[in-house]
Amino acid sequence: MVYEEVVNYLNERLDLREFLSPLQIEKFYLIIAKYLTNRTTLETFKANFEGTLDFYSSLGISLKDTLNSIMNWPSVMHANKEELFKKYLLLAKVVDASTGEPVRDDIIINHPKDLMTGFELMYARTMFFLNPELDIVRNNNITRRKLIKTTNDEFEQIYGISKIDIISRYPVPENILDILLSWDENGKVREVYESKKSGRNY
Repeated sequence: MVYEEVVNYLNERLDLREFLSPLQIEKFYLIIAKYLTNRTTLETFKANFEGTLDFYSSLGISLKDTLNSIMNWPSVMHANKEELFKKYLLLAKVVDASTGEPVRDDIIINHPKDLMTGFELMYARTMFFLNPELDIVRNNNITRRKLIKTTNDEFEQIYGISKIDIISRYPVPENILDILLSWDENGKVREVYESKKSGRNY
């Protein structure tokens, strides 16, 4: 793919100066160029880029933050948006350890690579922490570290359950999307999802 073609497309599609500083724009182009090396056609890139902008918009995330997320993890452009959507909904239960405030927007914008974690494991760990019969969450909060950053070996050492066992104990229900959308924390996302349902591809 010709680098100039991508730059021309991005310049036609967006006025990056509205959202990024000159140094950030240069960084953005370099990151995109590296990402596209021997990867895809211009048309595929356009489709993935447009799909990503639409996806983040549906979550209420600004264009500036969307561009920052792409810079932090360009592979988000070709990631499965249906899986990302379910992970975003699941992250409604994850909060900052010090403030108790939700952190999913921070994760998807500033730490999107965290979303490489498989959904089955994320779901199983979330249900494990939400199980009222287990006295395992010291402060009753599910944090980014507990859910995503703790390795499987560390998790087993701390909580006494292996990756295989936790996924087996808490399998993902077939109607998982409906379940996640029903959570109170996902009320605003649910409204947007329902309003755009007919036109989406995920």
